[in-house]
Amino acid sequence: LYFLNLENDEDFSWIFNKEPRFLEFDATNQIVLKKSSLILSNEERTETGKNLSLIISPNPAGSRAVLNYYLPVPADVSVHLTDITGKKIRNIPAMHQDKGIHTFTLQTAELKAGIYLVTLETPENRIVKKMVIRH
Repeated sequence: LYFLNLENDEDFSWIFNKEPRFLEFDATNQIVLKKSSLILSNEERTETGKNLSLIISPNPAGSRAVLNYYLPVPADVSVHLTDITGKKIRNIPAMHQDKGIHTFTLQTAELKAGIYLVTLETPENRIVKKMVIRH
């Protein structure tokens, strides 16, 4: 697993024989990994730089959802939100962003409870994740 600590921009990677179900860290290790960290990949670190990744939190969401994503190269990024039937709900136009980790807050208070699909798209890649809204 490859993690980035968003508090201090330190990165960490661990190799496990099996994929862990949860990780717990001792405070004496000075590793903050709860709300301030982002799992970038469950692949070896050398592959991480090649992959577009997206994490939605919280999921299920209430009044807002935070999209944390990693761009392996600078790119124009757009975000699309559709309901489970494929109806477009929201389209955030493309914005140019540098390589690295980015955060976007999606306001969801006005959306009905249900299942939605979030699409993060660049000219080279596209990633789709399910998001659940509960009020």
